[in-house]
Amino acid sequence: MAWLRKIFNKKISQNPQTGKIDHLDQTGEYHKLKEEDGCLVSYHIDNKANHHCGCFGLEGGRCAEPGCGVISCVRCHRHCGGTENPHPSSCGAPLCREHANYLQMAEGQAAIPFCKNCYGKLVRTQRWISIGRFLLAPFVEDTGDHDGR
Repeated sequence: MAWLRKIFNKKISQNPQTGKIDHLDQTGEYHKLKEEDGCLVSYHIDNKANHHCGCFGLEGGRCAEPGCGVISCVRCHRHCGGTENPHPSSCGAPLCREHANYLQMAEGQAAIPFCKNCYGKLVRTQRWISIGRFLLAPFVEDTGDHDGR
């Protein structure tokens, strides 16, 4: 016998940077009458697509780097400057795993993810500070009376 009823539910999201459509989730339901006894048979199909990071978890967000726009799961999704306590010199843009550049700000702290622009600014600032310290070192007298600050 032919199909009695087919139902498709698809969850999609359009990538604003590339214009392509990402298929996030798909469910299907099929109903058919059996020829032998005439009873109704129902088929339920759930198809969950993995995200760009390779995980099957809930959607965390879309990467904001130009030309990327991929969707990562909640566990792999990051924000520029950190998610819980953002760094003051970061933009807070959402990032995927590929575009997160990690920088350790202080000894013993965890590395913080930054976008390409913020990472470049921070690295340049750190280099200029170290060059300035190197050039001023012969003119600064160390008396040893300070506590290391």
